[in-house]
Amino acid sequence: MDCSRTACDAKAWGEGPLCLVHLLAHLSEHLEEDERGDLRALLSTLSFREREIVKLRSGLGDGHGYSRLEVGRLFKLDVTAVARIEDEVATKMANPVRSRVLAGCVDRLPNDKLSNALRVGLIIKAVHESS
Repeated sequence: MDCSRTACDAKAWGEGPLCLVHLLAHLSEHLEEDERGDLRALLSTLSFREREIVKLRSGLGDGHGYSRLEVGRLFKLDVTAVARIEDEVATKMANPVRSRVLAGCVDRLPNDKLSNALRVGLIIKAVHESS
């Protein structure tokens, strides 16, 4: 999965690099099917195009993450436009209500799967607590 500095440097999240696409891919991979409901509900708050781009990039739809170039071809967008949409979604996810949902999903990860998501979860919690 390709991620530019722009998409991963989530200033909206507070501190440090974060790539929302990678977080969602990690959650999708490690949460049980019945635990993914909150994640689906969270994505349903996005526009159709935002939701589908994030799902394709993170592999939430079919388990395969697509590159920005591949997603751009599907939506007739260039790579920069796909990155911009990812950034807009990351900004939306920094909203306190949405970040609480993401924090809840991270909290439900099994302990042995937490190591890769720990940094991301701490950033989300920091945003949540500062609101």
